[in-house]
Amino acid sequence: MEYSETIDGSKIKSWDSFHSEFKTKMGFFDGYGKNTNAWIDCMTDMVTNNEYDGLTKFNLNEGDRFTLKVIKKEEWKNDSPETFDAFIEYCIWSNNEKTHFFLELK
Repeated sequence: MEYSETIDGSKIKSWDSFHSEFKTKMGFFDGYGKNTNAWIDCMTDMVTNNEYDGLTKFNLNEGDRFTLKVIKKEEWKNDSPETFDAFIEYCIWSNNEKTHFFLELK
């Protein structure tokens, strides 16, 4: 199956808004720690094969496709370049762990 979620880059102005936007849009679990390790854990835990409840609202099976769409990326890059650059690094690292999501930047 195919799944996707859209992140609005214009809402990200700081680390706090970065974590808040992802927690809301991705449905990160209530205990989400709002730090790098917690973000990576949530994003790499989406493939659960229905064996357990994952750390996000998405519980994917092997072979499912997940696309993370980021709109207004230029606003994000201008308003909070540190979080944007880190986000790209996080995505690369997460996909090296489990290649289950695709990134679409607009």
